[in-house]
Amino acid sequence: MLLKISEWSSKKYKKAAEKHFNTCKYILNFLDKAKPHEKPHVVSNLFYLSGYILECILKHYHLELDHKLGTYNLQELESMGLKSHDLKNLWKTAIDKGKLSKTELEWTTLSKSWNESVRYETDDKNEIKVR
Repeated sequence: MLLKISEWSSKKYKKAAEKHFNTCKYILNFLDKAKPHEKPHVVSNLFYLSGYILECILKHYHLELDHKLGTYNLQELESMGLKSHDLKNLWKTAIDKGKLSKTELEWTTLSKSWNESVRYETDDKNEIKVR
């Protein structure tokens, strides 16, 4: 089933998170077979995909807890603050609305360093950049 770009729902965010998670698990199963110079790039891509897993989980969480179980277009998602890739804001909104306590999930340095532009970042030392 293809996701129509104009229709988003809690269930579709959950399925997207599961899809990205399964992709990461598959890649991790073969990481040992990668050449040493390829591993940092593979790990960097896993980091990138993991951000989307967290983004989809947070969006699913917001919709489920707000009992918004229908489908929504991009304009409606924007009005709910869910059109963004900004993990920090999605996280903060969940805490501000009382959906998450600050102690339930830890916002780590690694979490803080993720954004959608990480897919373009490279480092001469082949390491993930942590801001």
